Amino acid sequence: MSQNAQGAKHKFNFIDVIIILAVIAVAAAAVFIFGANQLFGDSQTVGVEYVLEFRQVREEFLGNFETGVEVVDASKKYRLGEVTAVNSTATIFTGTNLIDGTLYYSEYPERFDVTLTVSAQAKVDSDGMYILDEGYRMSVGTTVYVRTPNYTGTAYCTQIKKTEA
Repeated sequence: MSQNAQGAKHKFNFIDVIIILAVIAVAAAAVFIFGANQLFGDSQTVGVEYVLEFRQVREEFLGNFETGVEVVDASKKYRLGEVTAVNSTATIFTGTNLIDGTLYYSEYPERFDVTLTVSAQAKVDSDGMYILDEGYRMSVGTTVYVRTPNYTGTAYCTQIKKTEA
C-alpha cells in the first residue's frame, strides 16, 4: 500500500493561510457593516421628540388621550416614551366634483385626527434611524401599534427631531 492510502498527515501550506485570512476578513466586514454600533456601543443616546398621528378616531375616545402617560408598542412591548402634548382636529375628506373638476373638502361627522407628541431617549443608528428601548426602530412613516393606559390603536410617525435633553 502506498503512504497516501494509510492516512498521511496533511501539511499546512500557503493556500490554507489565504483561506483562513479570507474567512477572517469576511467576518470582520460583516461585523463592521451590520453590527458595529450594537457590538461596541458606538451609538450615542439622544433626546428625541416625535409626533404620532391617529386617523379617524371616534369623538367618544378623545378624552382617552392624556399627557404624562407612557406609550408602549402594543405588539412587542417596547417603551416608546412619554406623551407631552395632545392635539385633535376634525378629519377632512377631500373629494373631486366630477362635473367641473374642482376639489371640495368635507368634515367627517364625529371623526377626528389626533396627534400625540412623544418624548423619549433613543440611540441613533448608522443609517439615521432612531432606536428606542434598545430595539424599536423609529423614523418618519413608521406604522406604530400604540398602547397607552386608556387607548390602543394604530398611528403613524409624522415628525421626528432631536432635542437638547
